[in-house]
Amino acid sequence: MIRKRKDTIILGLALFSIFFGAGNMIFPPYIGVLTGENYLYALFGFFITGIFLPHLGLIVVSSLGGTLGGLTDRVSKHFTKILGTLIMLSLGPILAVPRTAATTLEMAFVPNFGEINPLIFSIIYFFIVWLLAVNSKTVVEKIGKILTPILLLFLGVLITKGIFYPISDYSPGYTEQHFYTGFSSGYQTMDALGSILTGFLILSFLDHKKYTDHHERIGIAVKASVLSGFLILLIYGGLTILGAYSGDVFVPSDEKTYIITTISSLLLGNFSKAALGFCITFACLTTATGLTSIVGEYFQNLSTGKLNYRVIVTFVCISGIVFSTYGVEGIIQIAVPILSILYPVVMTLILLGVFTKYLPNHVYQGATIFTLIFSIIDVCHHHFPEIKLLEKIMTIIPLGKYGFVWVIPALVGGAIFFIIYQFKGEKRCSTSEYKS
Repeated sequence: MIRKRKDTIILGLALFSIFFGAGNMIFPPYIGVLTGENYLYALFGFFITGIFLPHLGLIVVSSLGGTLGGLTDRVSKHFTKILGTLIMLSLGPILAVPRTAATTLEMAFVPNFGEINPLIFSIIYFFIVWLLAVNSKTVVEKIGKILTPILLLFLGVLITKGIFYPISDYSPGYTEQHFYTGFSSGYQTMDALGSILTGFLILSFLDHKKYTDHHERIGIAVKASVLSGFLILLIYGGLTILGAYSGDVFVPSDEKTYIITTISSLLLGNFSKAALGFCITFACLTTATGLTSIVGEYFQNLSTGKLNYRVIVTFVCISGIVFSTYGVEGIIQIAVPILSILYPVVMTLILLGVFTKYLPNHVYQGATIFTLIFSIIDVCHHHFPEIKLLEKIMTIIPLGKYGFVWVIPALVGGAIFFIIYQFKGEKRCSTSEYKS
């Protein structure tokens, strides 16, 4: 019992280190600013997409064999390759990796050294990432293990000070969609996308510790996920409160990096800029190196060695240089339509995976197809509001006006496909079929 408890804690802390990203720290304070005294509704929405679903995804995928195919082959094997590629491009060269560079520049260097040319900074930053990714990943991993606790200590002091001695009263609040503000902001963490590609991590740990009983393995995974999720909620929740109690110091047009660095300065003084910047630099560098390596290994394996690891890493770094020059806000704007399509699809798959023993493949296919279609419609509506047909669809579909136009269609799609194909004699695929 003592051994199991110890291993659960170790796994929980490991999951925490995977899901806690320094780049994600910029979103909770901004959510607090937008929602003011209604921040709890927004925090609950952020919890679902930024904490709960990523951990659930990790558990579901690990229970299905630890690979993406264990979850998505139910739709089709081609779909697995397409979805995996889109997720890796998002986590790597287009969104997450470039955002680490932009975050480092805006949170660590500009506040301490003034304006710096973004292109020159990005070239230097990604040259370091390239060197570490192709040569000595262990160096930055060791640095990360030392500095992450320091960053957490800093955040603990910041949050404690902000709760007991807040900057001001509640922010006036700038939105009426409190829950959806948090829910959609959770997309930007991209953690649910990453979770369905890293389910093997839990299996590797449990295999290494020689746990063989299925129920025991799932129990440890669930408890570890609860521990990880609780720790992340403490941090994100605390940062949300800091933003909520900021009075009229900030407005929605303020950049997210500016909000958190200003809050830090107001609560802990100017020295906090250097301390925060130091921790953010290495935390983001660790994340960028890790993600670049994962992307390189993924596409090398997907191409069965036709694409060389170093070539892929080089491409990721060059792409990172280009996209990082858009700045954090620019990258977020690029990410919105991409994640607004990918995230609902991944959420649908994760939730279906919970009931995988009871659902035939066609339910997966119908629910996924309808989710994808209506997520695309939602994105098109936001970019082309003048198109009346899209406006009509958003109005007719239940929950559409609240930003959840894909939810009911996902249920309807699964039901329709089940009815159409139930007479074809399809057999439910057992979990073991997806472990290969």
